[in-house]
Amino acid sequence: MARPLDTRKRAALLADVTDYLARHGIAGLSLRPLAAELGTSSRMLVYYFATKENLLSQALEASRPEISELFADITSGEDLQRVLLSLWEDITSGGQRRSAPLMLQVMALAVVPDSAYTEFAAREVTSWVDPLAEALMRCGQRPEAARARATALVSGTRGLLLDRLVTHDHQRTDAAVKSLITALLAP
Repeated sequence: MARPLDTRKRAALLADVTDYLARHGIAGLSLRPLAAELGTSSRMLVYYFATKENLLSQALEASRPEISELFADITSGEDLQRVLLSLWEDITSGGQRRSAPLMLQVMALAVVPDSAYTEFAAREVTSWVDPLAEALMRCGQRPEAARARATALVSGTRGLLLDRLVTHDHQRTDAAVKSLITALLAP
């Protein structure tokens, strides 16, 4: 009989994995060096998470804000603009600044044919677009327009984040995000 999973140990490992990934990225991620740094074995990582890809997906999901909650109470364009700008601040210099680059790395790996990350990345896009589109509809947008604008906001912001991480041009990317949000929230 298999012993039951120690959920506290698993949660602690997941937090340690998230910290490791923030420091090292995912390029060349291997379970043995990860396990060694965490003071465990690759066998234990497989026991708790099954695969490296599953481990990475769970670490990213655990570090992501609850998107539905972010947009749940939005009923006006002003509220939505405030939340989106606050989210940009959190992603670029707040609590999300360590996990956002990891998400970009996974998104890039997801475009490789037969990638183990394709499904996760597709879910990640939807997890942002759907709640944002719903908020835009509550602000008076038609469903088709709301979905298109939500997609442009999510993908545009992600692109600007990549730009910022590569160029380190904070002033230009901050201005571009504000322009993007303002333009897409206009009636």
